[in-house]
Amino acid sequence: PGCGTAVLDVFEADRRPFGNKNNVAMLYLAAPHAGTHKGLSAGKLLCAIQDAGSNIARILREYNWLAGGEGSKEWERNGWKAIDVRAKAEYCLSTKNLEADPFFQEQLATAEDGWLDAELVRGFPPVFMMGSVTQKELLDALSSSKFFDTKAFTSGKAMVRRGTGVHEKDIKDEEPEKEEQNDEKTEDNAEGGEKRKAEDSAGDKDPKKQAPGPARDAKDMPPPMMRNPNFDWNDPLLCWDFAK
Repeated sequence: PGCGTAVLDVFEADRRPFGNKNNVAMLYLAAPHAGTHKGLSAGKLLCAIQDAGSNIARILREYNWLAGGEGSKEWERNGWKAIDVRAKAEYCLSTKNLEADPFFQEQLATAEDGWLDAELVRGFPPVFMMGSVTQKELLDALSSSKFFDTKAFTSGKAMVRRGTGVHEKDIKDEEPEKEEQNDEKTEDNAEGGEKRKAEDSAGDKDPKKQAPGPARDAKDMPPPMMRNPNFDWNDPLLCWDFAK
């Protein structure tokens, strides 16, 4: 926790070390450490080092804005974030990472034409650890990538894959049409089922559709078996001979 964090401690004018006016501030960095984070691959360690370097450059940039009276520039901050997101997403599906990442190896092995759900890339640890990266921010960042292809559907779903920089937007989904067809089939089946029930009920009353065979008079039916009131059914010595 805290790896890559950069802190700039600016001295008061009368408290600068050795009274030297050039000693303006002290920069601190929580450097990434593979010993602290066990299992950190070489590639992810390089991503963490890149983050640390970016944080140093950006905190000094922001200090210079404030010192020069310009104030912060949100548009440039957003640009920085997009650069970081793109770099980490491209690394996610790079050959270097795939050699050591069994999860994405498995995902690509079963992916149709190499397409993956964009949510998988959002969950890639270096991207996830950046904080809140929305799907829109991910797609916007990848829109200038020459190593990724992206597809954004009207339903809100997005797909990504290794490619040559082909980016498609507002693609209509085919799934809703299939669902509508399934609904129509379900309604047809329901109507057919009701129709069959009505026909079966009518058939029960139609003498022509009744089961064939001679009619039996109730008088010819054998009388129900009656229990002998003098017979002890609970007698433990009673033997039941089922062979007879």
